[in-house]
Amino acid sequence: MDKNKKKNFNIKGYYQQFNIINKLERENINNNIISFVNLFKKKINIQTQDKNLKTIKDLNNFFIFLENYNKNYLWNLQQLLCFLPCIKKIQLNNQLIDLATQILGVDNKNILIQDPLILINIPSTKRNLYSWHNAANYYQKRNNYIGMWIPLLVDKKKNNGTMIIAEKSHEIKNVPFLEYQKNHLSSHQCAIPEKFFSSYKRRKIELNYGSAIGMHKDLIHSSSLNKSKIFSMVLVYKYWDISKDLTLSSKITEQYFKNDQCAGPDIKII
Repeated sequence: MDKNKKKNFNIKGYYQQFNIINKLERENINNNIISFVNLFKKKINIQTQDKNLKTIKDLNNFFIFLENYNKNYLWNLQQLLCFLPCIKKIQLNNQLIDLATQILGVDNKNILIQDPLILINIPSTKRNLYSWHNAANYYQKRNNYIGMWIPLLVDKKKNNGTMIIAEKSHEIKNVPFLEYQKNHLSSHQCAIPEKFFSSYKRRKIELNYGSAIGMHKDLIHSSSLNKSKIFSMVLVYKYWDISKDLTLSSKITEQYFKNDQCAGPDIKII
């Protein structure tokens, strides 16, 4: 195991893994995503969108078009991209799995991989930004997992809608939060008021496409506004283990007081 990564995870609440996707794999991912988005675009019967997309700039223009034309289409495009084999392959990366299982103390034959989510941060668009939150408040009945955050297509920089981390804020346990959703087209929030972590240093993440961050479940973090002219994109999911949970539910987002049918008095912590 890389002891420095485990140390960073324990002390700062996250670690970085560099160059887990090589140049050839990145080119394949780019071509796959552009090809699929072209297929998606052809299904929309609008003459102004009849040209094939070829570049990142073309993708950017189409994403901006969808944000204005039909936000539901854009949301579903993000989710459909998650099912591409090239995206699934990232989740199966041996380097990512080996380190995650070692940090979690889990046999890699027993690790589970959450279905992923792709988030597209469009320039100057606030609708799908997340406020300050941690994973623990969303995944209430899960006790042993690592959240993965992996840039796609373009590097994540300070000005293009990256993640902001409150370093070491995973020290705060059971932090209160405000749950709300502005509307069905906006992100579901479990917002943590800043007064609960005001003393912690904030860091805007800069990370190249091809690298990854693994985060502690209690680490407080947020989105930021994309002030550049090109979208940024990130793949997020969890490596998780059921051994510390008081449920046998297969629903990773299982919550308390929701009539969990797999949380009987015979369930124990291993």
